[in-house]
Amino acid sequence: MRKDAEFKEVNKCFFWLFILIINLTGVLLGYAMAYNNQVETCMNVKFGWESIADQNKFQAYLGCVVVLGMTIGAVCGGILMKIGRRRALILASLLGVIGIGLTMKLDFTFLMIGRFIYGFSVGLYSSIVPRFIEEESPSHLYDQVAPTYCFSQTVGTICAYFLGAILPADDDTEAL
Repeated sequence: MRKDAEFKEVNKCFFWLFILIINLTGVLLGYAMAYNNQVETCMNVKFGWESIADQNKFQAYLGCVVVLGMTIGAVCGGILMKIGRRRALILASLLGVIGIGLTMKLDFTFLMIGRFIYGFSVGLYSSIVPRFIEEESPSHLYDQVAPTYCFSQTVGTICAYFLGAILPADDDTEAL
């Protein structure tokens, strides 16, 4: 038997809206893991990578730098939580905006730096958000809430693949 004093009344509409908003960071994580493959041909045309060796080398750099940033960000997220979960999330968001802004320059160096910073931001999210959800969720609702972050990562991956499907065909160099 549960005691009513054990559980506080929760505004479920507000709570699930909070969970939806905080899980948008999981969508970013899933998207960051999947979007590079979708734009390989566009990048080859944009930067004029003609030879297969150049294409493979530079595409590997572009793909790895995001994962490297996410790895370092995930490690730093645990350390950064000492300043507070909310402050850490705000800092991660600001870093994400800076990283995305740098990628807008469309220069290979800025693209690499921007992707690294964006990856770092997403890595911070990956370690801060699940802990934040755990701490902010009432204990009797946590079992329902815990899988939502993993689900949001899958949604981000599906979004990346869907957006890749509407890109021009690889042999349509005029559209690229």
